[in-house]
Amino acid sequence: MADQAKVLHDLLAAFDGRLGKVLRDAVQQQKQAADIAALIAALKRKDINAALRALNIDPAHFTTLSETLRAAFIEAGIAAASALPSYVDGGVRAAFTFDVRNPRAERWIAKLSSDLIAHITETTRDAVRVALLDGMEAGRNPRRTALDVVGRLNVRTRQRVGGVIGLTPKHAESVMGLRRALESGDYEAWFSRELRDRRFDRTVRRLMRDGGSLPADKIDAMVTLYQSRYELYRGEMIARTESLSALNAASHEAAQQAVQRAGIDQRDVRRVWQSAGDGRVRDTHRAMHGQIVGLNEPFRSPSGATLRFPGDPGAPAEERIHCRCIAITRIDFLSNAGRAAA
Repeated sequence: MADQAKVLHDLLAAFDGRLGKVLRDAVQQQKQAADIAALIAALKRKDINAALRALNIDPAHFTTLSETLRAAFIEAGIAAASALPSYVDGGVRAAFTFDVRNPRAERWIAKLSSDLIAHITETTRDAVRVALLDGMEAGRNPRRTALDVVGRLNVRTRQRVGGVIGLTPKHAESVMGLRRALESGDYEAWFSRELRDRRFDRTVRRLMRDGGSLPADKIDAMVTLYQSRYELYRGEMIARTESLSALNAASHEAAQQAVQRAGIDQRDVRRVWQSAGDGRVRDTHRAMHGQIVGLNEPFRSPSGATLRFPGDPGAPAEERIHCRCIAITRIDFLSNAGRAAA
């Protein structure tokens, strides 16, 4: 029998990186799908709806992301089942197995991926709208606004760098706010951005000391790199959060299947919350470390939120984003046997 905690942490490390790469590739595919000429033409006409159509924002670009989440769920379910102790079935000792075709498991897989893709697509549309409106209201050159949205082409890699595709509206507002600040000479705003590329700090300090303004191409470079870092940050956040959700959901599903298959009384099953145990753990989850609940009983956070498992998609964002906690399942077979004998 494998150690449940080690199994889940190892899987999280593996799928965290895998999902992050798939997400980056999907966002790049979405950027490459844009019809730049049609986008610029729509911006010249100030036609937001036509501009959105020119971007060809399509959930189909994230199909591989859905498949990767499915793989994470299945692999975690199989691993979680194998980590449970064996049981006696008709006098024969048997090991638990994970049935991915279980209707409940299939619903979980479908919902996890469809909700994520719908969220990414919706927030991308909203972020794009923020950037388009900002460019129009500022009277910015349509081509520059278009490139602010889809990113600028790296001639060496042929990949688009920067852009607001893949960001949230809040991120897009931060990006556009930085552009406006640099264009107006408000250089203090540069140093308020944690994700800025610090290689430009010396240039900005010199301008603050001696006066002067940044050329348009320099502003483009600074904003593009800032956008890229935001995109990477959000991608890592999504990868970690959704990987954890898939793995803990699969582990919970594996426990439910084990209970049904072995005829175990739910009262003999306990789930234990385990935090990552380091300084990065949020205060509420540090307080929840060691909390014990029943099979279908939710964990309770000091914030008042309830979670079916760490990373529960139904929990508030402040309780799940970047979470690294896991839930361990314990089954008291002796207690179950005692009830059966009675």
